[in-house]
Amino acid sequence: MSTPNSPSKYSNPKNYPMVSVVIPVGGSRVKDVEKLTACVESIANQDYPGEIEILLVVDPDNKTIKDLTFPGNVRFVDFHRLTVDKNRDTNARRKKGLMQAKGEILGVTGVSMVFPKDTVAKAIALMNAWGVEAVDGVSVKMPDDNSFFALFQDNALITEFPKYHKTFVLSRETMGEDQRMPCMTSFFIKRSAFDRVKSLIPVTSYAGWDDYNMARAIVEDGNVPILCANELVSYRNHRVTLRLGKQFTSGVSGMQFYLQNRDNPYAQKRMKQAMIVASLACFLFLAVAIGFAVYGPLSLLAWAGVGVVGLAGIGFLNYLKARFWQAFFFPPFMVIQVLLWVAGFLYTGIAEMQPDGDLILLANKYR
Repeated sequence: MSTPNSPSKYSNPKNYPMVSVVIPVGGSRVKDVEKLTACVESIANQDYPGEIEILLVVDPDNKTIKDLTFPGNVRFVDFHRLTVDKNRDTNARRKKGLMQAKGEILGVTGVSMVFPKDTVAKAIALMNAWGVEAVDGVSVKMPDDNSFFALFQDNALITEFPKYHKTFVLSRETMGEDQRMPCMTSFFIKRSAFDRVKSLIPVTSYAGWDDYNMARAIVEDGNVPILCANELVSYRNHRVTLRLGKQFTSGVSGMQFYLQNRDNPYAQKRMKQAMIVASLACFLFLAVAIGFAVYGPLSLLAWAGVGVVGLAGIGFLNYLKARFWQAFFFPPFMVIQVLLWVAGFLYTGIAEMQPDGDLILLANKYR
């Protein structure tokens, strides 16, 4: 069966490969009916002429979801989670759905994501144009959401949701070139490639980074390069906040990722960045402490002034990047997020990869 570079040139849907999109429905999103419905509708309403099936990987007793009527070709896949297992099971759900999918092209996304109408067609076109077997895109805010933190998430100088520095092929050789890894928000892979790597995909993670662990396994262990494409966009439909708990657990996951993959270039890059930030923070703390010891409380006012001037300078740089006035006020929130990430990273290293389970559950609950 042929795979078109430009779907519009074909008039017969049978010329298009069947596409299966897997949505793991677990964790805090098991009853998020409104967001899941929006996600399913966006996939069912694609302008792709071929057949699309949607697989919802749910707990067997999740009647809230199973009793709903969804548009399109939707199948439920029961996932039996071990009650004693406190680890995240996103990849286990993804893997089970992908194993039961019927399509020639297999996709993965999340409950709180919304696809533009051309996502599936564009993913296939990109894979063909670049000669790759897998592709992942980027996520951006909902088009009609211009709230402060939605703008912050897309446009801060350092953000949780960066775009790739350019569209490129992530391979063993290019693993450490970018500041991010594929996040599986609009991930597509050819069945033949998935069949080669499915046994390598890890099924659990402790605090997060399910996406990065899956991407690393596909690329590094399975030697299947992934096209990282800024052109392939999906919309974030989650609650827009600073996600402070998420920053901490992401740092926890970052250290776990490093300890498990010390030779991985991306893990090494993250370690270096965390050490630089931690060193700067320690230097500033010592400078403030010495200033206070020598000059007394007035030194604190001087350092506060330095901080304000520094944040204003960073804010101006952020304004030059974003070109709207709200960006001037992003730096304080950016600094808080970075420090929480580094705190989680260092805490896990000190705890020798065994952070307190209740603390992680609390952070995930308020992520």
